[in-house]
Order: sequence, then C-alpha cells, then structure tokens
Amino acid sequence: MDEKIIPASFEAKVNDKKTYIVYKDDIDNFYKKGKKENNDFQNKIRELCLFSIFNNLVPDVWFEEQKWKDLKDSLSSIVYDFGIEPNNLKFMAGRAFNYDFAVKKNDDEIKLEFKFNCSSIKKYPQFLSLASYHFVIDDLYADYFYDNYMDKIQELYNPPFISKNDYLKFVYQSDETKHPFFTFLYSKDKSTNKDDLVKKKEKKKFVDKSIKDYLQIVKLNLSKMNNKFQESQAGKKFILYKSGIFYKDEFENDELCISGINEITKNTIILDTNKPTTKIKMLLRWKNHIGILFPAWQISLCRLEQ
Repeated sequence: MDEKIIPASFEAKVNDKKTYIVYKDDIDNFYKKGKKENNDFQNKIRELCLFSIFNNLVPDVWFEEQKWKDLKDSLSSIVYDFGIEPNNLKFMAGRAFNYDFAVKKNDDEIKLEFKFNCSSIKKYPQFLSLASYHFVIDDLYADYFYDNYMDKIQELYNPPFISKNDYLKFVYQSDETKHPFFTFLYSKDKSTNKDDLVKKKEKKKFVDKSIKDYLQIVKLNLSKMNNKFQESQAGKKFILYKSGIFYKDEFENDELCISGINEITKNTIILDTNKPTTKIKMLLRWKNHIGILFPAWQISLCRLEQ
C-alpha cells in the first residue's frame, strides 16, 4: 500500500491579494512562547494558521496530527458562536487596522482580534497602544522630557546634539537610524560594557522620575479618549488562546466610556468607566528602549469583579 502523502506546506492566499506559505510545523507556535523580539513574527504565523483553518485551506491530512486536530476542535465552538462560515474570513492585520480579522454576518461586519496566551481581555497587557501625544490637551510628554531631562542625557552620555524640532520629529518612530542622537543612545543601551550597564540603570532612574512627575501635571481630553475607544473597540470580539483552549470576550459599551480619573500612580493613570467595577489603566512607557524612542500609552482593562 502506498504511504499517504503529507504535504509539508501549502499556499494561503489572503484576501485574493497576497499569498503566504503555511508550514506544517507552524502549529508549534501555539504551544510555545518565543523571545520577546520575535512576538510579532510568531503572532503573524498563528494568525495565518487560524485564517487557514477558518477558510478550509488546511490539507485534511494535517488534522490527523494531534496538534492540528486539537486546534481545530477547540476553535469549533468559537466558529459557531461568531457565525463564521467557511471562506468568509478576511485577514485585516496591519497598522491600518485595530483588529486582525473581519467576517460578514448577514449585513454586518464582525471585527475579530486574536490574543495569545490569555483567557480574557483583562489578562492581556494591553488592548490598545498609542503614542503618548494622544488625548493630551497640552504639555506633551516628549516635549516635557526634552525640556527637563535632555541635560541629564547629555551629562550621562554626551551623545550627538539634536535640536528639539528634530527630536520631536523622530522620537515617535521605531527606527533609531533616523538621527545620530538615537543611533548613539540605542547602541549604548544594547552594549554589555560594564560602564554602559551602569549608565543604563542611572538613565532608568531619571526616566522613571520624568514619567512620575509628568503624570502629575498632564491634562487629558476625556472626550477624545471616549471617541477613540468607541471607534477602535466597540463591537469587536476577541478570540483568546491559552494552554490549548480558545476563549471569547468582548467589551461592554459602559466599559469604553470614561467618566473620570480614579488614581494616578508612579507610571499609570487609572480611569473610571461608566461600569463601576471596570477601570482602564493607561501606563506611560517607552516602547523602544527606555528614554530613547517611542513614548506611548499602554492601555489595559481592569475588571474588579472577576
């Protein structure tokens, strides 16, 4: 008897535009966490696997392997609950969207977002990340940092000079090569030299202080905040995966309506919502090396009753 032919890969055409190769061992990315710097790449592979299962692109013979079978079986209830029909899922991942997939149900479009290694939205580090200038009425953090802490950066590192205009032009980007100032600091931050490691700790101390002091003076536009949360999150459904099991979750409308500021900690603004048992946390942090590039709000959900 001839041995069954098991293809090692297949082509997944996304939205009739771009074609990706999905490999049989890509399934392993659901059973392991990689290095932090590989998160985006691994998540893209996981999303492609889900897209392929939803749209019946995976070779049937692959489901004879336990990992692929378990993934499909666990997904089945989500498929039923969300009313997802085969070949009806669109891949929407990318910076232009705040969700990963879209599916047509009757005359409506359902937005779906996938989160790995958590069982509810509140257990994920963030549901939204935005540059630190969002929602601020005046006194932007990047301006504040340049005006009050650039002398400390200069004293500690003596980096190439950067004007305030250039600093504000490039600081919200992730590419350190845009200006010699960022390139220099970035190299120092990645260095294993003992002196550089000591300086890195000193830098963290005053950057942490800059965040703590800034949060005491910042003024937020709650109306713009509510509009952004509603625009990006209302109606979105979450597909969550942890330890071999898929979960579902979504926001209640009252959870996306900010009613005021509850508390300010050393690095976080805690916001009240129209649902008394739900808070929203806005952590102010640097996304690309502390004190160097991309100050941003890391926004997460806190449900007190769960």
